[in-house]
Formats: sequence, C-alpha cells, structure tokens
Amino acid sequence: MRAGLIEFRREIDVMRDDFVEAFCETTWAWFVEAALVSGKLRTPDMPAAWTSPRWRMVDPVKDVKGDLSEVRAGFATTPAKIRERGRDPAEVLEEQRGWVEEVDEAGLIFDSDPRRVSLSGGLQAGSDANHGGSEESGRGPHTDARRGRVEVEA
Repeated sequence: MRAGLIEFRREIDVMRDDFVEAFCETTWAWFVEAALVSGKLRTPDMPAAWTSPRWRMVDPVKDVKGDLSEVRAGFATTPAKIRERGRDPAEVLEEQRGWVEEVDEAGLIFDSDPRRVSLSGGLQAGSDANHGGSEESGRGPHTDARRGRVEVEA
C-alpha cells in the first residue's frame, strides 16, 4: 500500500508542478503586468511562492523521523519540509519565535525544545542553566547534573 501511495503522490506532484507553471505563474505574470500598467505597482519584481496542500501522513512517527533524518543529513531543508506540509516557512518561523519567547518568559523547558533538550531527551550541553529565570533573584529553572533533570525554584 505505502509503495503505491508513494508512486501516486509522485505522479500528482508532477501534475502540480505542471499546473503551477502553466496556470499559476502565467496568471501571476498577467496580474503583475496589470498592476504595473495601472500604476499600482512600481516594479515588476514581485515574486510569488506556491505552496500545495499537505499530504496526510500514512505513519506519522515514521514520516516525521524520515523528514528529520533528511534535514539532519542535509538532503532537505527545514523550509522545504514546512512547505511540504502546506505551511509558509516565514509564518512558521514567526509563530515559533513568539512561542519560544513566551516559553522562555514563563521559565519553562519542554521536551520539544531542541535548544534545551536533545533528541534522546537529555539536556543539551551548554544549555543556559538559568534559562528563563531572573539573574537578580536567582530564581528560575536550573540543571541538576547529579539527578539529570531540570528543577524550577519558587
């Protein structure tokens, strides 16, 4: 089943690329030309990015591990994987930036934060021991290497 699905998706991806080139890019060029002629646009340098809807995962755990392996090996980029999921990498980056700022301000450390926790679940080497806490008060999360965990002082 999985092999058939992969081949089907490959065929659809080719058709998507053809559609984007034949329809979307042509329509965009007409739009930009009309905007230039009407004076609404001053330069023809107006790129567009086309993001397809995401494919549903057959086996999410395996699919995510595979994507992570591709990115870590340098065979794909994180923005490419984000686009494959139907999202805009710039929007995801901004959303992630806002989220980690909120998490840092709250003094929390989550398993999903690669700045603080390794893929195997251990604390990252060089992780800021006072991450999220106030240096003046001395409060906030800290690493207890003897116990291998993060504690939060009140």
